[in-house]
Amino acid sequence: MKRFFGIFLCLCVFSFSRGVNASEKEPTMQELMWEIKALNARVVELETKLEGQQAQQTAMPKRKKVVRADDLRDSQQPPHENETIGEKSEERDVTDSLFIKSAMPGDFRIGADITAIIQSSPETHLLGGKNVGKTGGSYQANVTIANEFTEINGMALANLRIDQGDGVEGYVTVYSNVDNNNWDDDQFSLSEMFYEQRFLEKKIIIDFGKLDPTVFFDLNKYAGSDSTQFLARIFNNSPVLEFPDNAGGITASIYPEEWFNLGYLVMSGDPDLGRLGSQLFQLAHIGFKPKIYDREGNYRFEAWLNTNPHTRWDDSSKDNEYAYGFSISCDQEVTDVIGAFGKFGWQDPKVYNPTIQANVSEDAILNTSPDVNNFSLTYMWSTGVQVKGAPWGRKKDFCGFAVGQVLPSDDMKNSLVNTSQNRRNAKSESHFETYYNFHANKYLAITPGVQLIWDPYGADSGDKDMISVYTVRAHVDF
Repeated sequence: MKRFFGIFLCLCVFSFSRGVNASEKEPTMQELMWEIKALNARVVELETKLEGQQAQQTAMPKRKKVVRADDLRDSQQPPHENETIGEKSEERDVTDSLFIKSAMPGDFRIGADITAIIQSSPETHLLGGKNVGKTGGSYQANVTIANEFTEINGMALANLRIDQGDGVEGYVTVYSNVDNNNWDDDQFSLSEMFYEQRFLEKKIIIDFGKLDPTVFFDLNKYAGSDSTQFLARIFNNSPVLEFPDNAGGITASIYPEEWFNLGYLVMSGDPDLGRLGSQLFQLAHIGFKPKIYDREGNYRFEAWLNTNPHTRWDDSSKDNEYAYGFSISCDQEVTDVIGAFGKFGWQDPKVYNPTIQANVSEDAILNTSPDVNNFSLTYMWSTGVQVKGAPWGRKKDFCGFAVGQVLPSDDMKNSLVNTSQNRRNAKSESHFETYYNFHANKYLAITPGVQLIWDPYGADSGDKDMISVYTVRAHVDF
């Protein structure tokens, strides 16, 4: 029909031009047929070119988002548009956001992000040392590659990480760190590498490989990204949840209903693949996603067991004990611009992990079994809010305010009460943090922040009742 219309239009133009100049000789029938065939050939040629252009446009790769494993957990909104996915976005990036774009035809994707941090404190203090001012920097860069196997509902993902520096983290003695983004290993590593398989329309999801447990569990929409939200550990991952370093493991998640999910994780307690299975960390998860007054919320309950060797405070000869505990993490949308969160956790106070140690000065007296930098906690709690910038005309900005405490073990305090060099005050360590995430552009967010810590290391690290830490972060998505 289109071809017929084109020929008809050309004939009308031809006839009109002939009528304008009536003095010219009338064409013969043979000439008319020849011109019709020529016009038909021209129409075919134009249609062929048009179809080729349309095919070329269809074949051009389009930028699109890959759903990372953590996006399947709580399906939360990352802080900078739907184009990004989170670093640690249920959540890794509400949480650590990455642009994932086509690297070649098909479903292969690659993305990268960098978080650079400058911290300063006028009164850093290490146990056994002196009060000094300190300014330091650090950065962490990630390159993530992923491939979605859409025909079989699978995905493979690998994350390459490099980091350097530790800001002021290495110059303060505290129970809960001041820079959760800092890995302090100054190396390039394959931090994650796993395969994910989905069954029954994503009602069952299994991931196995080298896993980061904080990608899958202990999540929170408003307190889950140390790249763009709160920086202190107490407002990211529970200090009383003894996650091991990234290691080999497997996790299974079940979603029988949209508002309810179950999860289980088992992984090696030792990152050395040569010792896979020798010491295990296990975690069970129950999650609820109710809508309260049509506002979304996430309520997570998790119990864990760590079979890595722990030592009893009351009997150091018992050095092969297990540790266990539980954690609660909740977030709730309150209004269009305000979201609130709360966390609570507990762990067995009778034992401590000798490999978990606080920072101390070179002058500190060690080798006292337990050492002055060995400690354990019993409880933690934290709560806060995140506020979007729409009320003051900055729709893509957001800020946060949070308070919390970590409470040390009474068994630790009681077992050391009669020692001369290692006696502890063991007070509760209190934290406050606020930040403002400034959306500079589509790729860059700048976040200044302030942390205040009262009774650092339970008032056992020095004569300072409070220390302050000032931070500026820059997070870039490529």
